[in-house]
Amino acid sequence: MLVTIAHAKDDYFRDTTCFPEQVISAGWDCRVTHEAVAEYTINPDSLSQGEILEGAFRCTNSIDSYWGDSDYLTMLVHHGCRSTSVGDLIILEGAGAFVVMSCGFKAKEKDPVEPIRDAELAISEALAYCTDEVKDALNLLVSLAVAKVSE
Repeated sequence: MLVTIAHAKDDYFRDTTCFPEQVISAGWDCRVTHEAVAEYTINPDSLSQGEILEGAFRCTNSIDSYWGDSDYLTMLVHHGCRSTSVGDLIILEGAGAFVVMSCGFKAKEKDPVEPIRDAELAISEALAYCTDEVKDALNLLVSLAVAKVSE
């Protein structure tokens, strides 16, 4: 089983509204709020889901030495990483994403509005290059889409 750790980005620290890049294929993209920092493979046969999550948390925390120097982790970034903490995600291949809570972990449920939020962000970046009429039309489309999905 592939285990991926995604840290909340500083600008969105503790924002747990989406999934990291590794599960975009399931329709989610959290590159806005989280950054996948490390992954490793584990044989889950003799471990419970809770034990796997606890192990992932423990091995991505610096206690006696920097956790990124571990031989069994594959670092996905080229900069130093902080320890895993509240608001970060642990993704278990085939089992979904789990939010690190102050005590334990909570399964991350899909938010049907999230793809709309990602589109809204892309549109807002594009608006800098548009006329006022185009901006108004795009903002109206986003508002209608959010209203439709929220029904």
